[in-house]
Amino acid sequence: MGTLGARIFQQPSSAAQIGWLIKGGSDFPTASRKKLESWGTSLDFQERQDRQTTRGRLVYNDASHTEKTFEYLSPTWPIDPTDFANTALLHSRSYHMLAGPSEVVKQVEELLALRQSAHIDSRPLIIWEPRPSSCTPECLNLFQKAVRLVDVFSPNHVELTAIFSEKPSSIDPATITGYAKLFVRTKIGPEGQGYIVVRSGEQGCFIASEKGSIWSPAFYEEADSSQNLHIVDPTGAGNAYLGAFAIGFLQDRSIYEAACYGAVGASFALEQIGMPENSLDQDNRELWNGDDVFDRLK
Repeated sequence: MGTLGARIFQQPSSAAQIGWLIKGGSDFPTASRKKLESWGTSLDFQERQDRQTTRGRLVYNDASHTEKTFEYLSPTWPIDPTDFANTALLHSRSYHMLAGPSEVVKQVEELLALRQSAHIDSRPLIIWEPRPSSCTPECLNLFQKAVRLVDVFSPNHVELTAIFSEKPSSIDPATITGYAKLFVRTKIGPEGQGYIVVRSGEQGCFIASEKGSIWSPAFYEEADSSQNLHIVDPTGAGNAYLGAFAIGFLQDRSIYEAACYGAVGASFALEQIGMPENSLDQDNRELWNGDDVFDRLK
């Protein structure tokens, strides 16, 4: 879904600028692969017939989509920086990592070492989304170390509060603000110039850095699907947010504008189970679910 968020802000003619990697087993659905390939991105699909595709089951237990459970149904098949060696992906301007704190330290070090060996001197934008199962008080010190290596640290409100031992029954802006600023004081990024972006459902997101902080609104400000008919399934909305956020950030937008890109990207992920539909209008503009993404951005 992170790729989706980035892709909807690129026209088909420039979609190949977005690169990503999928590891698929013998059971990867053919229709799904064709759908993803139709986006025109630079997709590196690594297939192995002797393995199963990683699958999981996510169950929401309430209408606000706050309480949920997740389990893997098949063995995991992780992606790490060594998979990018000798590929165009090693030259990317931005990376979105989903990992625990120990994993992200290892992955960032490996990635930068590989790029150095390939004589790539520029530093990429590194966005870290923490693995939910790693968000525990026991890992707080590891998180404080890991955020110093990334440019954007982006937990959702549940993950952030779980790091500090609380289990939120609702989104509490004061709690989110307090915990986020603790990470800012820890220093985010190699020179302390990074950001924490806390994705907080219908409350939008809270962005903080040494330069200041701000709340940015969600596109849909009602999370309960029984009250907002636009919201069908929130699965993957946070990933889509970060993909769209990266596009805005890399276009030298302000951090607030990048957050608006993220909110719009997430809105398309919410409107159906699975992926939104893309099409072309009579003026050859690409539409997603019948809308021009830049009309929503306004």
